Amino acid sequence: MHGAGVFGQGRPALGSGTGGAGRKLPGIWSGTGGAGRKLPGTAGGQMGDESRQIGGYEILAKLGAGTVGTVYRAKQVALDRIVALKILNPTYAKRPDFVERFVDEARTAGRVNHPNVCQVYDVGEDRDVYYFSMELIDGPSVADMLRERGRLPVPEALDIARQVALALKAAHSQGLVHRDVKPANVLVTGDGLAKLVDLGLAKDVVSSGGKAAPQESGVAGTPYYMAPEQAQSADVDIRSDIYSLGATLYHMLVGEPPFTGPTAQVVMARHALGTVPSISIARPGVPAGIEAAVNKALGKVPDDRYGTVRKFAEALGAQAGPSLHHGR
Repeated sequence: MHGAGVFGQGRPALGSGTGGAGRKLPGIWSGTGGAGRKLPGTAGGQMGDESRQIGGYEILAKLGAGTVGTVYRAKQVALDRIVALKILNPTYAKRPDFVERFVDEARTAGRVNHPNVCQVYDVGEDRDVYYFSMELIDGPSVADMLRERGRLPVPEALDIARQVALALKAAHSQGLVHRDVKPANVLVTGDGLAKLVDLGLAKDVVSSGGKAAPQESGVAGTPYYMAPEQAQSADVDIRSDIYSLGATLYHMLVGEPPFTGPTAQVVMARHALGTVPSISIARPGVPAGIEAAVNKALGKVPDDRYGTVRKFAEALGAQAGPSLHHGR
């Protein structure tokens, strides 16, 4: 089971009213239900690994942790369903700017409702513990699959890539650029449904004139899959996501990213200046049309790439059979 990486996204409506005892946050709904409690030793809202209830959720097990938040497997008591519950780490819960970012993350994630996007259910606060709940996905990440298998069969890689393209199309239609498409942020269920996670890094390109502004500090994204303009902290748009999807598909087909190196700086420089290593040499038998589509997605300049993720998906689809989940 995976708690949607560390982040999740997508929802029918934020604040479904089923969360629990948390109070309403400005501009969003928190749920109603039994009071959350803190066990001894959890002063300041800090969560341990033992079972407890926060808001309307019973904490069952820790799934993963990042710098800002920790994800738990939990049961939403009111609906008797298992979810992934992300909780803002206590150090950051004391800082209004991080609380605002955390809530904005849930709102951003919740703007996209699509079968190939991880769904957000609820967001709220209980006794200084800030949380949001999301779909718990039963399946490995593509990164896990690549670690275990090296590379994926061509039809499977294309199917996953086209499903991620559908997810990105939904995000882009909401004016969002994901900015961190990579194997670790794609989870695959037992029946082959790919789910894009971690929209917490997404930026709104509608309010910024069609482009997402650079990070206030540092560079968002992962160097192995990052578009050159993103690595340079320049403005990004949907074509930056297309580049990252192309790099992800390259990894699925070849067994390694298109560019590697000893440091992040070297990798990013190779994205900007290096020639994409031939897929057909690394893996004979990959259709020439697929290699051409990936190379176009990996254009150094955004204008050299596909203008929309749909066009990239169509180029991939022309080289293979229909997706198992096509049209969802």
